[in-house]
Amino acid sequence: MSILDILQHLPFRRWKATRDALRPVIASTDWPEAPDHVTIDADVETIEAAFRDVHWEDTSGFSIEYDGEVLNLRRPAGRRDDGTPLEDHLRFRNTEDGLEGNGHREPSRLEAKTQHVDEDGLAWLSTQQLAALVEETGLEPDV
Repeated sequence: MSILDILQHLPFRRWKATRDALRPVIASTDWPEAPDHVTIDADVETIEAAFRDVHWEDTSGFSIEYDGEVLNLRRPAGRRDDGTPLEDHLRFRNTEDGLEGNGHREPSRLEAKTQHVDEDGLAWLSTQQLAALVEETGLEPDV
């Protein structure tokens, strides 16, 4: 029996449904009001497609959920001076003006798990840094 045969018999749909139901209950927190942010006048699907085109991925099911979060994106962001792999992590929520996003740079959840969980070196992105990431997608941020 191959690994593909084994994977095809795992109950991924049930696991995902359970994860999606439990995440807001046991893995959520208030939306952080302090960080800088940008607003984009577009819907979730448009923003997600634009970010995917420049190598961002949806990681909604694999992190703490902020209250009101509608989109959660990550991509690699180089390395720290000590060699620790980093990633940028953006989150968006609906507001009256459009989708508001904030973000931070942190150790990679895949390659530096302990530092990631310990938030070792987590740094919130400035409005200017966020705007530059949005502009890279071809969308126009309101700052």
